Amino acid sequence: MRDGIVRKEKIGLLTLVGRKYNNNIGAILQAYALQRIIKKLGFDCEIIDFEPPIDMKNSLIMPLVASIKARGFKWTLLRAFDRLLRERERIKGCYDFKKAYLNFTPQTFKDKDDLRHLDYDIYIVGSDTVWSPKIHIKALRVYLLEFVKNRKKISYATSIWYPIPDRLCPIYKSLLRDFDFISVREETSARYLKECGIEIDPEIVLDPTLLLSKEEWKRISKPPEETVERPYIMFYDVHPTKGLISEVFSIAKKRGVNIVTNITAKYTPFMKFNYPRVYSFYSPAEFLWLVENAEYIITTSFHGTIFSVLFRKPFYSIKPTISPANKIFDFLKKVGLEDRFIRNPKDLKSKGLNDDINWKNTERRLKREVNHSIHFLKKALRGC
Repeated sequence: MRDGIVRKEKIGLLTLVGRKYNNNIGAILQAYALQRIIKKLGFDCEIIDFEPPIDMKNSLIMPLVASIKARGFKWTLLRAFDRLLRERERIKGCYDFKKAYLNFTPQTFKDKDDLRHLDYDIYIVGSDTVWSPKIHIKALRVYLLEFVKNRKKISYATSIWYPIPDRLCPIYKSLLRDFDFISVREETSARYLKECGIEIDPEIVLDPTLLLSKEEWKRISKPPEETVERPYIMFYDVHPTKGLISEVFSIAKKRGVNIVTNITAKYTPFMKFNYPRVYSFYSPAEFLWLVENAEYIITTSFHGTIFSVLFRKPFYSIKPTISPANKIFDFLKKVGLEDRFIRNPKDLKSKGLNDDINWKNTERRLKREVNHSIHFLKKALRGC
């Protein structure tokens, strides 16, 4: 306290997003949501601009192999070409959103030792898959807050995604002992910690995107520059899934609706079959607007699933061919929507895309989980 003024405690938030690092839309939106919630609770908050070292095998080679297995070499080659062509638009859309809505540290950090010079009252790590054993070991140590000494450490809705191999268990055990409050995003993540022999009972809380209302998200959404003709299916395809693209385009043709997708429309391999018009989007703000105005949503994405529920849209979440789907299924189970999870894309043919979801039941469950999650965050931040 100085001159009767109570200083706000300052929080350093470490997540999977930096100014130039990670242009995944879900990752950016969860960072925005957690920072906003922390500020609403009365704290100053900066996102630590950390660019982790990349594990080439897990970050580049394995996704390429997975795509070839799920979609074939020709499609993967076309998608790679497509990514190169649209990279400029995608980066600009994400950069503009980050600049407008995320509060980063002035400095970019690339090394654990540089982070030791930071001085926050509280450090929070989360949400997203920050504790995945697939990331580079140096990055994992950072996300387990090894560099933080004599300050409060909190994890909010961290996700592990994959089982922890025995060789990494000692690192998790050693560094998690220093945390003051631990929460994870999925039942599966809690189980992986227990299977590793870690004697903690973490709270299970919601992804931070669910802590903001639909109205709060609508305030930062914006329509794409190109007018999108409705009705349309929003096809948010993040993870390789064998046979899914052809099923979605067939449904669109049968129903006479257009498609909005994160795949560049001009170069999609299916345009030659005379399907309805296809639109692309690039920024998080466009993503939000397009979810809100979609007739139906089909997605392989965790955050695609979350925003379908937030905006009360009829949807199906598809199990990726290679990547684990535990984070999607755990969430759907929590809100009573397990029947919206499809393991085989061919089953889409027998599913109706009409809105037969009991939204009152879903929102009742979701409200309970939101209250629990905010209560955990308040308790962790205020130490009561």
